[in-house]
Amino acid sequence: MSYSIDSAGYKFVVDNSAILQLGAYLEANFSGVNIVILVDDNTRRHCLPILISKVPSLANVSFVVMPAGEENKTMAVLEILASQLLEIGADRSTVLVNLGGGVVGDMGGLLASLFMRGISYIQVPTSLMAMVDASVGGKTGVNLLHHKNMLGVFSSPAAIFIDPVFLVTLPKEELRSGFAEVIKHSCIANVPAFSELPDAAALDATEWLPLIIASVSFKYDIVSADFTDRHQRKILNFGHTVGHALESYSLEHGNRRLLHGEAIALGLQVELLLSAHYTELPMAVVRQWVRYIRSHFPELTVQVNPDSFLRYLQADKKNKRRQISCVLLGKEGEPVIDFPVEEERVLAALNSLATSFSETTV
Repeated sequence: MSYSIDSAGYKFVVDNSAILQLGAYLEANFSGVNIVILVDDNTRRHCLPILISKVPSLANVSFVVMPAGEENKTMAVLEILASQLLEIGADRSTVLVNLGGGVVGDMGGLLASLFMRGISYIQVPTSLMAMVDASVGGKTGVNLLHHKNMLGVFSSPAAIFIDPVFLVTLPKEELRSGFAEVIKHSCIANVPAFSELPDAAALDATEWLPLIIASVSFKYDIVSADFTDRHQRKILNFGHTVGHALESYSLEHGNRRLLHGEAIALGLQVELLLSAHYTELPMAVVRQWVRYIRSHFPELTVQVNPDSFLRYLQADKKNKRRQISCVLLGKEGEPVIDFPVEEERVLAALNSLATSFSETTV
């Protein structure tokens, strides 16, 4: 099983041998070109050796290293990386290979888009989150004052190579975090179908390639029709208005920083509850999804200072004139974009999740 697109100036491969195909692609398209690999502290240690073992021609190329973690997704770190590119002699013909999760992909995409007004880059995602979502679609960015992805551009990579071989390097919590985006795709489009989603106990033994292909092929079709996120692509933001606010809040206030997927798992639950209130999504559907999400994230709790949390919610990029805007699910389960919701209703849904979920919640 594999998934591939090969058109003028763009190559996209999802396969258990994708890294081998990366080697052939580089030789055919960038022979003699200066190649630089961007890694973070973790992928330098765990993923770079795998990449070099599969593509020996990359053993002697230059690489730049950023500190791992969402808290380092800043303009200050981006400037340091750009300085490193200058120091190693990168020029406008240089190709940047982003080897890492969503943070490396977002940072590397923006770095490549800005350096000397734009150089080619290739996404090689190593986390499940990046494989099923972040590496596809051309969104790049950094955070600003803990607000998610406030500075960035839409920029297509020259190629994307997704190989599940890197998933063996992930701790369980990172694997589970990425799975939240698979759940989101199933919620909004039944892709993959709910019946095909693994139980929490079986997550470690899951065959990931079919689920990755289902997610990225669905996302690619959506993005191709609406690259700059003005219309149909907005359905991919389900769970993200509340989720991003919770993630940002945890970066500044939390005792433990929420992983992106953990925040999205909470955001999905809140926006499911909001759907029941605003669009009459049946409570039977809400219960089904909330219980499934909670089976994978049983320990997640929601405790926020309302004023501080609302500051992040109000600053979300999807809002208009400070009116909170969410993607909700309609009565038939179809996504409804740009739905205005009240701050008080969001807080009420958060409070209900902080206690216990029941039929009377909402």
